[in-house]
Amino acid sequence: MNTCIYCKITSGATSAREVYRDDELLVFLDPSPVNPGHCVVLPIRHHASMFSLEPSLRHRLFDLAFRLGRALAKHPDSDCFNLHHAHGEHAGQAIRHAAVHLIPRVGTDGFAFGWRMLSRPANEGEMAEWLSQKLQNPVDDGDEADEIETADEEDDEDV
Repeated sequence: MNTCIYCKITSGATSAREVYRDDELLVFLDPSPVNPGHCVVLPIRHHASMFSLEPSLRHRLFDLAFRLGRALAKHPDSDCFNLHHAHGEHAGQAIRHAAVHLIPRVGTDGFAFGWRMLSRPANEGEMAEWLSQKLQNPVDDGDEADEIETADEEDDEDV
């Protein structure tokens, strides 16, 4: 049984206020928003990770998020926004369905991510070189995170 709350929203089994829908993408107002106007942009078909999206769909998703962000920044009740994507449990991905959140912001909203500030690591050069190599020589590592999970295989708890 499919328990992914985002799949329930895309199928209409759970209600959410839709902002935009086409054959592949959905934007809805988050039912438990950080701030009013908090939107979720996601593929209608279940993908546990952005890595499993076809590049053209991933580009469309982020283009839609960009257009939505531009609109949110012009809304009278906000003047900026956060674009948030969490990949994996330790990054805060509570629902294993690829999604981007756009959170409207205003200076007095009281919301903060609470980022910590570390000292520059001693191995900073090694990390920069490793990342540079990965960007210059992309390879398919066969990472299982790239696999598409269908909605029938998904076993997330509702959050």
